[in-house]
Amino acid sequence: MSGLAFSRLVAMWSDRDGYRQATDLAEKHRDLLGRRLSPARLNGLLNAVAAAAAPAEVQAFVRHQVDNAGRREEPDLRQYWLEVGIALRGLEEEANRLATLLGEPAQDAVAVEEMHLQLIRRFVQHLVVHSLYLRECETADRRARDQRATQRRR
Repeated sequence: MSGLAFSRLVAMWSDRDGYRQATDLAEKHRDLLGRRLSPARLNGLLNAVAAAAAPAEVQAFVRHQVDNAGRREEPDLRQYWLEVGIALRGLEEEANRLATLLGEPAQDAVAVEEMHLQLIRRFVQHLVVHSLYLRECETADRRARDQRATQRRR
């Protein structure tokens, strides 16, 4: 499955549903941004997705993050990674739906897997970018508060 129709369908999904779902998840966990959910971890997810040849590889990365957070006794971070995994698995159903729109039978596992991986890549891209954006907003707000407090003390 390739071509212009495939690319357009993925882009349309990304601009609507993918963006909304990813930003909702980022907003829900904005309190983790910073040390616990660092830019390095977010970029690690982005890199794992970019290097993945199949959705199962991304799921393995996410499970590893869940396990790491559990071992470090970070339940909120573990919950974040669990929710990322749930969101990524949920994209398989969407991939089935979109593949069917392209005339690919849902039983065509290769076509559905290719679509699923593309949806994962778009979703994670939105998730990481929005999370980094929120982190920068928090940093700018903190700097502004500190600056106002410093000016009041003078």
